[in-house]
Amino acid sequence: MARMPVRKYRVIGIKNENHNTKTWQITAVNGNNLEFRPGQFVLMYLLDEKGNPAGDVRPYSVSSSPLKHECLEFTIKMTPNFPAKLLDIGIGAEVGIAGPSGVFTLDESHADIVFVVGGVGVAGVSSAVRYVIDKKLPMKMTLFYSCSYAKDFIWLDEFDKMQSENFTFVPVVTRENPEGWKGETQRFSIDILRKYVETPQKAHYYLCGSPGMVSGVEEILKRIGLDRTRIKMEKWTGIGEGG
Repeated sequence: MARMPVRKYRVIGIKNENHNTKTWQITAVNGNNLEFRPGQFVLMYLLDEKGNPAGDVRPYSVSSSPLKHECLEFTIKMTPNFPAKLLDIGIGAEVGIAGPSGVFTLDESHADIVFVVGGVGVAGVSSAVRYVIDKKLPMKMTLFYSCSYAKDFIWLDEFDKMQSENFTFVPVVTRENPEGWKGETQRFSIDILRKYVETPQKAHYYLCGSPGMVSGVEEILKRIGLDRTRIKMEKWTGIGEGG
């Protein structure tokens, strides 16, 4: 299979999201930024001295909305391998981008959507959440976002401010009960699902996170008799550290 064309993009910003996660902002060196559907990913290459793709490449989901035309954003958990190398090249450096790809995409025909995500897996659905709200689509969304500790969350304030009649945000912390915490402290369950989603069997589900988390949520949904065609899943193994 032929490799997808690789276009050069320039790093124009790096934002700290929490103690170990950053968002990279990039823009095309020549021409317009690529068009993509919410939930899709790209392949990101480091470039050699001649500006050609080097051996290092990782898949990353686009975390920004398709309606944000000035740049593409990728939210990445820092690790000693590819993300550390990406941080070393810094603002102003160029990277190679190929894509977009992927089928973990938003279906705009769905009337009721439930996102269940864990950790940095939230970057796999943030594009869809932002897109629906920015475009004012007439669909109901519920976002269950789980982390082990409060310090691991990103975008808590953003998601909280987005809440409306059509968007419910449920942060879930599983290994502590911080003072003043307003979210849930129990892992995702049938009871928690029914607490926030009026008719769970009629919703469509997007699951994104570690393989264990995604498989566990899938089993819960099976127990309520949910049709498998109503579930989309993206299992992150850590290879991309964020997409």
